[in-house]
Amino acid sequence: MLVTLKPELRTAGGETVSIFLDGQWAGDIYLIYRENDMLSGTVQIDTGKVPEHQLDRVLDEVRTYIQHLTSALRIENGSVVLMYGDIERVLEMEPQDIFDGTAEDAPDLTYDPDYRYETEDTDYYLTVLSDEGEHVKYHLHNEHDNVIGVVAVDEIEDTVSGRVDFWVKPDKEETNEVVQLLAREFANDTVENVSFTMNYEDKHVGDMHLERHDMI
Repeated sequence: MLVTLKPELRTAGGETVSIFLDGQWAGDIYLIYRENDMLSGTVQIDTGKVPEHQLDRVLDEVRTYIQHLTSALRIENGSVVLMYGDIERVLEMEPQDIFDGTAEDAPDLTYDPDYRYETEDTDYYLTVLSDEGEHVKYHLHNEHDNVIGVVAVDEIEDTVSGRVDFWVKPDKEETNEVVQLLAREFANDTVENVSFTMNYEDKHVGDMHLERHDMI
């Protein structure tokens, strides 16, 4: 079994790395960092590419890569969240996606009407439509800055739940982009569970469910 990590994009403040298992894509690493300060990020590994009995071997390589990076950047503290789930088959109603990890340095989600919730690795982003405390609605934008739906989110104690209503029928790739965006935006250090349902014209098109476990 050969595990290969291939950097795809690197900037002064972060990088994206693809994970290959025996030459086949198996997941991605997304990291942001500041030299001498902090590192945080997300590791996504597809259960369809990496069965559970091979997961530890892949994670060993990922941990080694991250440890070498933090050493080179002289970073003592950091956190990385693992999402291990069915990344490619969201529309086929797989039971759940799981992220394992700690997120001690993850940013708090605060309300700013002019802030765009956008990640480096996806062109999809959220803007606040209304904020009623525990219940917030967002416009969902695509890579062309078009509004393609509404995301309603309820944050109660350590649980985040919500509903995505697409205005434009999504394909598998678009739905996966939204799943990854939601995972990044709502999985923080105080959250234990994240659940969303996704719909188009009142037709159910998919689910996501994330559970937090200590791993890295």
